[in-house]
Amino acid sequence: MNARLRKKIPLFLPFLFLVISCGSDSNQTDLPEDVASLANVSVYPGDAAPRHSISFERDARFGDTGDIYIGSIAGVAVRDDGTLFLADRGEAIVHVFGPTGDYRTAIGGKGEGPGEFLSASAPKLYNGELFVLDGQQRRVSVFDAQEFSYLRSHPVGSSGSGISGFPMIAYPLPEDQFLVIQNSIQRDGETFYMRYVPSIYNSEGDTVAAQIVKLRQNPMHTVQSDNSIRLTSLPFMGETHVGFTSSNEIVSGYSDRFLFHLISLDGDTLRSIYHNVTPPPLDRSAMLANIEDETIRKDIGSMDIPETRLVYDSIFTDNDNRFWVEMLTENDDINRWWILAESGEKLAEFDRPASSRIMAVKNSYVYFLEIDEETGLQDVVKYRFSLNDR
Repeated sequence: MNARLRKKIPLFLPFLFLVISCGSDSNQTDLPEDVASLANVSVYPGDAAPRHSISFERDARFGDTGDIYIGSIAGVAVRDDGTLFLADRGEAIVHVFGPTGDYRTAIGGKGEGPGEFLSASAPKLYNGELFVLDGQQRRVSVFDAQEFSYLRSHPVGSSGSGISGFPMIAYPLPEDQFLVIQNSIQRDGETFYMRYVPSIYNSEGDTVAAQIVKLRQNPMHTVQSDNSIRLTSLPFMGETHVGFTSSNEIVSGYSDRFLFHLISLDGDTLRSIYHNVTPPPLDRSAMLANIEDETIRKDIGSMDIPETRLVYDSIFTDNDNRFWVEMLTENDDINRWWILAESGEKLAEFDRPASSRIMAVKNSYVYFLEIDEETGLQDVVKYRFSLNDR
C-alpha cells in the first residue's frame, strides 16, 4: 500500500467505461458476471501493451551504517526535500536520513513514555508533522517533521466492537481524525479468518465511524495441537489488500484476480478497475519444498491445492494516484510490476526480485526495500525513474 491522504470530495464517474482491445474477443466472453454488473467499472484486457517504457537510475541507499543497525524496516516517509524517515519496528525507533543517504539522527526509542515506542511502523507526513504508529500501544506519536521534536500522542484502534487485533496503519485526516486499518482474527467453526477493518477515530481515540466497509476475509491455515493453535497464510490463499489515495479514497482488492475498488470514507464504492488477467501456474512441489515446518508441510501436502497462483501480491498508490501493482509470475523469484494511471490504464511494466517491495514514490523517485540474499540485511534504495514514450 501504498500504499497515502488528504480530504476532498472524491471523483465519481457515473458511467460505465469499458476499454476492450479490438483483437481480444475473449475479454468480453470471459468477463465475470459480477464485474459486468458493477455500476462504474473500467475494464481492460490483461495482455494490453503499456503506453510507456520505464528506466531507472540508482541514486542513494538508506540502511545500516558503521554505527547504526537496522533490524526490521516497517515503512518509510519522504519529505519534499528528500529527507527520509525510516521506521525500525524491531529497534522501536525512526531513523532520519538526508536525501543522499547520509545519516542525520534518530527519533524515539524503546519505551512507553512520551515519544517512545514498543514498536514503530507506518510513518506518515501530514501538514508538516510526522505521524508514527505504535501498534502494540495502539497510539500514534506526532513529531515536528523539521526539528524532529516530540509534539503529542493520539490513541488509535480498539480491542472492542468485535475487533481483536492491532492497528496496522493510521492515516492522519483533517480535523485531528485518523483512518485506522486494524486487523481482526475471527473464527467460524474450525476455520479462522483475518479481517482488515477500516474505521475512523478522533484525536481522543473515540470511534467516529466504525468498520466503514466490510472487506473480504482472509482464510488462515490452522494447525492445532493439544497446547496451541498455529495460524498461517498459504501462497495459494487469497488476501485482501488495502491502501489509500491522495483523493481520500480507500483502495481495496482481493488477490485472486485483478479487480480492485475505490471506496469513499462513507463506505460507498465509487468506481472499480478490472484487468482480465490469467493467474500464473502454481508449482506444487516447489511450494511444499519452501515450507520449513515439517508439520505444516505434511498437512498442506494432503490438501487439494489449486493449479494456479494468485494474481498479484501488493498494491501501492502514489501521490499522483497512480497504482503500482506487484504481479506474480511463473517464476517464484521474479515479480512483474505494473504502473497504472488513475483511470486504470497500464502506463508501464518492469520486473523486480520477489523479495523487493516499494516503500515510497516521491518526486520522480521510487524507494525499494531490498534484501541481501547472503546476509539478510535490509536496505531502502532510491531510484530516479522516467516514463518514456514507446
